[in-house]
Amino acid sequence: MDLQAENNSEASAAPPHHPDYYIEDGNLVLLVDGILFRIHRYFFKRDSEVFRTMFSLPAPDGHDVEGLSDDTPIRLEGTSADAFALFLWMYYCRISESNFDKTMPEWETILQVSHKYQFDDITSVAYKVLSQFSQDPVSQILTARKYSHTGVLLRAGFQHYAERPEPLSVEEADKLGLADVVNLTRFRDKAKAQGMRDLDPIFHECASFYRHK
Repeated sequence: MDLQAENNSEASAAPPHHPDYYIEDGNLVLLVDGILFRIHRYFFKRDSEVFRTMFSLPAPDGHDVEGLSDDTPIRLEGTSADAFALFLWMYYCRISESNFDKTMPEWETILQVSHKYQFDDITSVAYKVLSQFSQDPVSQILTARKYSHTGVLLRAGFQHYAERPEPLSVEEADKLGLADVVNLTRFRDKAKAQGMRDLDPIFHECASFYRHK
């Protein structure tokens, strides 16, 4: 193999850059699902406990510091490139939650990534945005339960269920499980008995079930 062919082979084997989030003035290179991202180390260190800890670790003897170039990226395992790009869309845009144009599953993905890497501010925004999707209260409850969240998202799921006219379907009940069905039904019955007013005390009583699980 001649030198030009060898160089071409090496170039073809190099991971591709993400089309939107390989940022020209970035100084932190990450390899996610076979795609290279270049972003800003300062912001990730500031906003993420996971990355703050990662950056504090010394490089092993004889190894270069990871994340400084395409040749030595930090590898993020268990996260898809699409999910990470969706998270970065939120991270860099910082749009108002009242002006979002993403679907509920997309916001669940943003929440998953922000929670995994402990970007607390983005996680809080994701909870707030997800709480506005009133058409699927069971998914709101399941997502809140997944992350042991007993705040705005769980409350929204309870209230949206209490406000809708139809009862739980068999499929929804299977997803929730018996204990959750009983707890949710208790909330709905009490909320309706007092005309859907002053729901906070009822919610806090029902939410304590999750805090003690």
